[in-house]
Amino acid sequence: MLFLTAIVIACIFSWFCGEALRKHPYLFYGAGALLTIVMFVLGNVHLQAIPDWVNTYVIGLFTHGALAGALWCVVAYTGALPNGSAPMKRLMPCRGELSIFTAIITLSHAVLYGVTYVKRLFSGRPAEADFLMTCVISLLLMLIMVPLTVISFKQIRKKFKAKTWKNIQRAAYVFYALIYMHVLVIMLPRAKMGREGAMLSVIVYSVIFLGYAAMRLHKMLVRKKPERRRLYAAVCGMGALVIIGGTAYAAYPLPEVPARVAAETEPETEAAETIPAETEPDTTEPVPTTEAPTEGTTEPPTEETTEETTVETTEETTEEAESTPEDAPQEEQPQQDPQEEQPQQEQPAPEPEPQYQYNNGTYSVTLFGYDAEEHFEITIENDRITSINGWCDESDPWYFDEAMRVVRDAILNANSPDVPDMVSGATISSDAIKQAVRQALDQARKS
Repeated sequence: MLFLTAIVIACIFSWFCGEALRKHPYLFYGAGALLTIVMFVLGNVHLQAIPDWVNTYVIGLFTHGALAGALWCVVAYTGALPNGSAPMKRLMPCRGELSIFTAIITLSHAVLYGVTYVKRLFSGRPAEADFLMTCVISLLLMLIMVPLTVISFKQIRKKFKAKTWKNIQRAAYVFYALIYMHVLVIMLPRAKMGREGAMLSVIVYSVIFLGYAAMRLHKMLVRKKPERRRLYAAVCGMGALVIIGGTAYAAYPLPEVPARVAAETEPETEAAETIPAETEPDTTEPVPTTEAPTEGTTEPPTEETTEETTVETTEETTEEAESTPEDAPQEEQPQQDPQEEQPQQEQPAPEPEPQYQYNNGTYSVTLFGYDAEEHFEITIENDRITSINGWCDESDPWYFDEAMRVVRDAILNANSPDVPDMVSGATISSDAIKQAVRQALDQARKS
């Protein structure tokens, strides 16, 4: 998971570079700004020569905001650590400089997705509730981050009274809460759809941010009543666990199997219910008749029908007598003659079996799209591309979905990935769909 990788990098950087950051802050600020510009450019140009793992685990650390979010977690946890602890003594002196450096790193993510959000808002298509909420939260985050970053510079901080500056900095609590909300708005729908890694992301972010909230609340309560330290720790810990469990439950994909099973077994149940009505035995007594019994019955004839039965029996005996054993071979002969003559008849030549170029099957392909991986499953049957399914991990999957809707139909109709169809504004996703089909065909090609 990208965020866990970012947490490890952020912790190592803060622990070993914190002192240098405090002594030479502007050197790190300049390096952070240069790195932000480079990552922003690379996140927009999408060079084909860049390997996918570089896009995901290097550029993605900046463009997805994973490294920025991890550094903000370090800044937040520094204030929640117990007073006098070794981590707090090491990180607290450089906390202000670390927050400024983190804000600079955050800009690459904010600008990149800010441009995307603006384009989408003015694209003329209807905006979903999740997208509008993401835009509002992102705007609030920037409105809080920029002023707090500015007043964190020592030259500006000196112009504020200590109490006033501290009260303004408490807005950081709202900032951290909005980061968590921002992640949930993006990840919860994906987790509900069963997207790979989304459920794990929800749990990890919940543990980190809600764990921080529990630690910060515990520290505040203990400061007022130190004798209740253990009680507060238990209450805060249990509260965090309950919220984490509730969030994980809310993100759990809805089960679909029981509905299918019920639909499949419903016709069988109806059939089982109608069986007794159809097989109910007839308990009425037979009505005696004067007609002759049908052939094959064993009921003895009555006196009234003895003469008729005798006549019919005599006629049947006469017909059987006329059929002598010598006639039996003559009756069987017409059945044997076609069998003997059948090999002599001309049979049509068997059609040659078609030689297929590709193996049948479903092939999986993963490519890097606009800002995240795109996953595809392509099914090939008798040299025909029968289905193309795909989903993406991108922040705005609308462009990918539009490309799938247009390009997929064109490829299926042409039975080839070499189609001219493109979706305006989703060129990268359109090319990714075609490239995925080409790779699937390469996998299926017979050697």
